Amino acid sequence: MSRTLGRDCGFKLVFQFLFSKNFAINDYLNDCEFSEEEKDFALTIYKSVETNLDSLNTKLLSNLKNDLKLTDLYSLDYAILLITMAQIDYLNIPKDISINEAVRLAKKYSTDKSSSFVNGVLSSIYN
Repeated sequence: MSRTLGRDCGFKLVFQFLFSKNFAINDYLNDCEFSEEEKDFALTIYKSVETNLDSLNTKLLSNLKNDLKLTDLYSLDYAILLITMAQIDYLNIPKDISINEAVRLAKKYSTDKSSSFVNGVLSSIYN
C-alpha cells in the first residue's frame, strides 16, 4: 500500500467535500485505480476531516496570521491543511511525515507559494 496515493485521494475527497457536501464518494473511489487499502486510507482521512471539521477549523483559524479568515484561504491549501491536521490530531500519523506530505501536495496541486504557506501554518500549529 502507498499511503502517498491514499493521502492524495483523501485530499481530493476533502477538496470535493468543501464544494459540495453531497458528492458521490463511492463513485469517486470506484473510479480510482488504487488498491483497497489505499482507498480505505483515503476514506479514513476524509471521514476524520468530515467528523472533526468544526474543531479543525477552530484550531486553524486561531493559528492564521494577519487576520486571515478561512474564506481567505485558497481552497486547495485549505483542503491540504485540513487533511494534514486530521492526520496528526486524529489518525496519529507523525507530524513530520504529515507536514512533508502536505508540502508535497501543495507543490503538486497548488500555487508556487503554497508549499511555503502550508509549511508555515502547520509549523506554527505543531511547533
